[in-house]
Amino acid sequence: MKKDVNKIRYFVYRRRSSDDAKQTASLGVQKSELDLLAKRSDALVVGEFEESKTAKQPGREEFNRMLDEIEAGKAEGIICWKLDRLARNPVDEGRVRWLLQKGVIKNIKTYERDYYPGDHSLIASVEMSMATQYSRDLRTMAFRTIRDKLRKSSRPGLAPQGYLNDMSKPHGFRDYIEDPERLPLISRLFQYMLSGNYSVSELHRLMRDEWGYRTRITAKQGGKPLSISHVYRILTEPYYYGYFYYNDPDTGEKRLFKHNNKTIITESEYDRVQALMGRKGRPRPKTRAFAYTGMMRCGECGCAITAEEKHQIICSVCKNKFAYENKHTCPGCSTEISDMKNPKLLHYIYFHCTKKKNRNCTQRSVRIEDLETQINNELASLQIDEDYLKLAIDYLNETKTQEFEDKATIRLNLEKLVDECNRKLKRLSDEFTSINNLDYQMYRPEEFAEIKAAIISERSGYEARLIDVQDKSDEWLELTEKTFNFCAYARYHFNNGSLKAKGEILNSLGSNLILKDRKLLINAYEPFFIVKDYVSSSVNEAEKLEPGNSGATTKKNELSQAQISSWLRDRDSNPNFLVQSQTSYH
Repeated sequence: MKKDVNKIRYFVYRRRSSDDAKQTASLGVQKSELDLLAKRSDALVVGEFEESKTAKQPGREEFNRMLDEIEAGKAEGIICWKLDRLARNPVDEGRVRWLLQKGVIKNIKTYERDYYPGDHSLIASVEMSMATQYSRDLRTMAFRTIRDKLRKSSRPGLAPQGYLNDMSKPHGFRDYIEDPERLPLISRLFQYMLSGNYSVSELHRLMRDEWGYRTRITAKQGGKPLSISHVYRILTEPYYYGYFYYNDPDTGEKRLFKHNNKTIITESEYDRVQALMGRKGRPRPKTRAFAYTGMMRCGECGCAITAEEKHQIICSVCKNKFAYENKHTCPGCSTEISDMKNPKLLHYIYFHCTKKKNRNCTQRSVRIEDLETQINNELASLQIDEDYLKLAIDYLNETKTQEFEDKATIRLNLEKLVDECNRKLKRLSDEFTSINNLDYQMYRPEEFAEIKAAIISERSGYEARLIDVQDKSDEWLELTEKTFNFCAYARYHFNNGSLKAKGEILNSLGSNLILKDRKLLINAYEPFFIVKDYVSSSVNEAEKLEPGNSGATTKKNELSQAQISSWLRDRDSNPNFLVQSQTSYH
């Protein structure tokens, strides 16, 4: 039956998602099509509503105002492009369906079909639910893509100034590439700021007027100079030293992620820029890591040694020194940090007793430079040159071969002795139970038990030596090789390695590390004591043999082999001291 629509008053509703700039049915297209639809249907249009806002969440002002006026009786129908223009979330979907079911809305006219109160409610319900589910699926897929990019250390979204989105890759897999036109100017901006001779306003003028910096041109904008607020945003952007902020898709919490793209400054340079600006912009969470905490104890009260970091600045105007974190001005003369001309920045890390057991502990703090000098001197006393290391490794390889042959012979002999003990036990048991021993003429029970226990004890000794010969020599040779490698390369890796490597090297030197009177006392593991003695003695011997003696090299090699052989004799000196660290120093 044909519905009479001439008496129905209609509102026209047009919507474009604010987060979808490339939406096919734009507002202009919707207006043209819906005007044609109203005219073709001879519908009475009494009002129009238009907005650019997503329907994923409830709260659209124009949409809610339209439904309020329909409930007030000002119209009975809606003309829209598709049902998903009205609702893509369960709250708005439920309100529209309820008004349609009650007959408050008498007709919803779309480009594809009409919906009436008398229609089966399942039809509109399915179409609106499909729109709602589409929004949920879209969000899930977007979050999945974001998680994948974050796992790959790639920042989602538009590239920051100085970088470009790599359009050669499919959507969702695009990373950033360097902008050859703008990244050098961004780098120059940071270098000028690091000099301390320019304020942000001066740098803004330089970029705009002298360097000719203009934003990249996109479909709708670009080609304009940066605003001063944008210059501040660049100078406080951590992406340029290797990190970026992004909301965690699972928790919604803003976090700092690391990226693998090219950087133009270091983290310390970034910190200096923040200090020179008076920490304007968003403060970063501090993630301080120290190499030696948890390893040392106070030599006076036994408390743990902790580390502390200080950032200070010397005002270029009044020469006042103060901690600049979370400060924008000098407390002495009120000069803005960003207005200071080349202020001096100071950075200290020092170690001191926690004083948890004794608040009156008199031990003073020690600078990290002094502490590392002491560790470096300890490593220097152990250092062996690469020629000596090669000789030692060659000697150990020869020793391994000889050890293998010797062990095979020893193992064969021990296995024979174990077999002989087993035969003795069997023979003893046979004799004890034989007819010749009915009246205990050969062995009384106590004699049998005593002889049997002696043979079992002898066999246990052979079996223990068999296990020892299989395991101990290999373990010691491997430990000795690790010791040589450590002594050869530990000092280099300590001076050039990461914080983790520095801590592992100190931990491998010895146990019971004591800090007292600003001196680090290291109870070195025994193999290192042996190395120290022989390194010093080999230096003395080498000095005696140096001047033009043709037999010096041979004698030095003979001396070195004698030292190595001596180290291999003592096989009970804490064989696990290097096993605690998985780091290799060769």
